[in-house]
Parts: sequence; C-alpha cells; structure tokens
Amino acid sequence: MVGGHDAAPSPAPARESVDGSNAALLRMFQRVILLLSVIAVCGVAIASAWIIKSDRDMALKSAGRAAEDLALVLNREAESTVAVARALLAPLVEKVHRNNGLGAPAALHQALADAKGILDGLAPEPSFGHVFVIDARGLVFANSVSFPAKAAKLDFRPYFQVHRDTPGDGLHISQPQESVITGERVIYLTRRLEDATGAFLGVVGVQMKMRHFNTLYGMLNLPPGGSVALIRKDGRTIFHHPLDDTFYARDLDRDTVFRRMMDLRQGHLFAPAAPDQGVGARVVGFKASPVLPLLSVLSLSESSVLAGWHETAFMTALTGLSVILILGALAFVAHRQLTHLILAHRQSSRDPLTGLFNRRVFDRRLDEEWRRAMRHGRPLSLMYIDIDHFKAYNDSKGHQAGDACLVKVAQALARHVLRSGEVLARYGGEEFVILLPDTDSTATTFAGRKLVKAVSDLGIRHPSSPTAPVVTACVGAATMIPARDQAFETLLHDADAALYRAKHDGRNRFVGALPLDSTPRAVAE
Repeated sequence: MVGGHDAAPSPAPARESVDGSNAALLRMFQRVILLLSVIAVCGVAIASAWIIKSDRDMALKSAGRAAEDLALVLNREAESTVAVARALLAPLVEKVHRNNGLGAPAALHQALADAKGILDGLAPEPSFGHVFVIDARGLVFANSVSFPAKAAKLDFRPYFQVHRDTPGDGLHISQPQESVITGERVIYLTRRLEDATGAFLGVVGVQMKMRHFNTLYGMLNLPPGGSVALIRKDGRTIFHHPLDDTFYARDLDRDTVFRRMMDLRQGHLFAPAAPDQGVGARVVGFKASPVLPLLSVLSLSESSVLAGWHETAFMTALTGLSVILILGALAFVAHRQLTHLILAHRQSSRDPLTGLFNRRVFDRRLDEEWRRAMRHGRPLSLMYIDIDHFKAYNDSKGHQAGDACLVKVAQALARHVLRSGEVLARYGGEEFVILLPDTDSTATTFAGRKLVKAVSDLGIRHPSSPTAPVVTACVGAATMIPARDQAFETLLHDADAALYRAKHDGRNRFVGALPLDSTPRAVAE
C-alpha cells in the first residue's frame, strides 16, 4: 500500500488490475480465442491423421480380404486339378495291387495310354503330360508316350525316394523338375505301388504341365509386386507366379509367416519386409487345403495396395492443412483486433503524458470502492496531490520542462502505489489523486507525508518557487466510513478542503486525514 516501503522504480505508473472490467473481459476473450484456436487446430490435425490412418488400415484390410477370397478360389482350382490326377492314378494303383505286380510292360503301356487319352479329352489345352510307371529299382517300366519305354534310371528323383522310404498310398506332389523324356518343366503327381504284402514295387505318376498354372494365374492380372504361390506343407514351393527360381530353392518350414499361415489355415495377414530375401512389405491371403498338403497363397505388395491411398491421404492432409491455415488466419486476425481493442481501451483510460489513469477511470473506481466500503463498513481514504507553484515553473522553464516535471512527479508517486486496489490518477493539470481502499486516517497520514517527501527528494530545481528551491507538493487527505445517506462527493469535498488548507498553511506539507466519524478535522504536518 501507499504507506508501505518504497517500491523499485517501474515504467508502469499503476496497476493494470484497475483498468476496468471491460479490458479484463477483452483479455479473457483473447485468451479463450487463442485456446479454442489451439484446440481446433489440434482437433483438425488429429482428425486428419485419424482419417488418413483409417483409410490406410481400410485399404490394407480390403486388400487382405480380396487376397483371401482369391486364395480360396485358387485352392479349389488346385484341389480339383489334383483330384483329376488322383482319380486317374487310383485304378492303376489298384490294378498293380490286385495283380500283385506290375505285369507285362505292353499291357501297362496300353493302360497308361488309355488314361492319358482320358486326360487329354478333359480340356482343349491339355494340362497333363504323360503317365508313367517306375519299378522298384528306379527304372522306367512303362509310359503313355512310347513302347517300349525309353530307358532311364530315375532313382535320384526326390519323389521316388519319398515313396521308396515311406510306406503309404498318399499322393505326393513334387517341386518343378525337367522331364527326362520331353525336357519340359513339370510337376510330378505320384503314388507308391505295393504288392499284397506291402512291399515296394515302384511309383506310378503323371506329369502336370507348368503352363497350366501360368495360364490360370496369368489371367488374374496381378498388380506390380503381386504373386501367387502353391506351397507344400513342408515349406517347399510347388509353383510361383511370376516365375522366380529362388522361391523353389527356399525352405520356408521355419519361416514365421509361413508357420503362422499353416497354423491359421485360412485368412489374411500383413507380412513385414524381408530385405534379405528381396521382398518388401506385403498383404497376404492364404488357404490351406483340407484334403491336400498344399497352401495356396496370394501376395500383394503394400506399395501397390496403397497406391490409391497415397493420393487420398495427400488430399486429406492438404484439406486439413488448409483448414488449419484458415483457422490460424482467423485466430490471428481476431487476436490482433482484440489487441487493438485492448490497447485502445487502455489508451482511453490513461493520461497520455504521465501514463497514469485518467479522471474517468478514477471516478468509476471511486464509485466502486465507495459502495464496497459501505457494504463492509470499512474506511476509505482519498488524497489530492498538487505541485506547488507549477505555473511559475512552467512559465520559467517552458512547457517541455513542465511536462518532464509532471512525468517525474507521477513516477515518484507511482513508486509508492503498491497494494492491489490503490488507484493513482492524474486529476487535471498539475493535480493528482490517490484512492486508498481499507486505509484508516493514521495510515493515510503516514503515507501522505512520505509522498510530500518523495516529491521534494526528486531535487528538481525551481528557482521561481517561494516555498523551496526545488519542486514540492502539498497533499490533502480525507478518510471516511461511507454511510448509506452519503455520496462519495463528500469524500472528494473533504479531501479538497484539506488540500486547500495545506496550500494556505504554506505548501510543501500534508494536511488531512479526517476521523472515521466523518467530522472534518485538519491535521497539519
């Protein structure tokens, strides 16, 4: 408060808190607009990111479902193709078993040729090659192409070794190999031949031409990076489109993606990139056959799946950025306009020379504090400060020096206005006024004397003053506890009367503080 210790000099002559409710509301509205703008910008950014991510997830999910559906169709096609071969080989196996041996080569050749004729009649473009029988030593015993069969020893073939070493009548599907007879790359579908005791007699099989799958899968019109594969349950690739020999040499038995597909049996998943295999991230649909040891896989590259999404994501991001820029521009304009309004309000409430509050603000604050003191029964003090012989100073020093003197005095007074609610204002000319809420006469007297000393301590030379060689001021004060039948003009009148008494008694002094019972009584310094 004014009666406290001196404050450090400050360029602001009074507290902003007494600027009035309008400025406070404008500042609050400015902060609300800024907060709402930040929330809106963050909301748009988050919404745009969410839309972009959702679109990406949806694109991958839709591609996965489509790949799964195609894998299901391809699996059924593979099953039906293999079922034809199984049906073809079944009577041949039964015949050998029934005869307890391979029989005559000529008769077997005719049976194989008849079976091949049936296969060729199933489609305009034959999908199967020749049918053959290999004896227990690995020698070609008979085939559907020629009689006698071309001599060849095939015990090195993996399918022969599997049937020789593994009892059972299951169908074995080989990886692509070159036919000894035609030189064409084919897949062998084979079964084990046994006698009545289960002893190994050899192998019967049929060739499936690779171009069957090439033609079939080529009709899918896969996007760049797309592929189709038939994989055995042991992790060996039977067919891959487009043709890539590296897949046939690869053992996928320990590959995590392959094992997961075999565990799930059917579905779609996202496979991460495998740089060591030259494979990027991809969406995979798969179906494991319930009747064959086969897994049908359709793989789509992530880049091809998201090709359309990139454009959509760009447009979404561009739209979101545009909205953010518009919101930012609107917020900037609103913030700037409110700043101008606050500045204009502040300028309208300030004295342009000293920066103190003007009389309009002081009158409003006096009315507010008078009503508050009346409600709570608390004292209210007011001090008038008038620079002694200021006209003479102005005439002798000039108006610029006079203005500088007013600014220095205002700053000296402002350094003593410390408590919230205290109001220092320029009341007109060389006169200032201070409102002191909840301050009794004793504290006001102490404060007033300090203000008188503070002005004289400035040491501003005033040769024309009959009071002192430096600029001085006199202070008049009044203290009241407002009553309901009184108006604040009473306080103004009493303080003005005290100021007049200070001037009359010789200036450079404090006169005041009226007692709390509102009975005027001058107290000279």
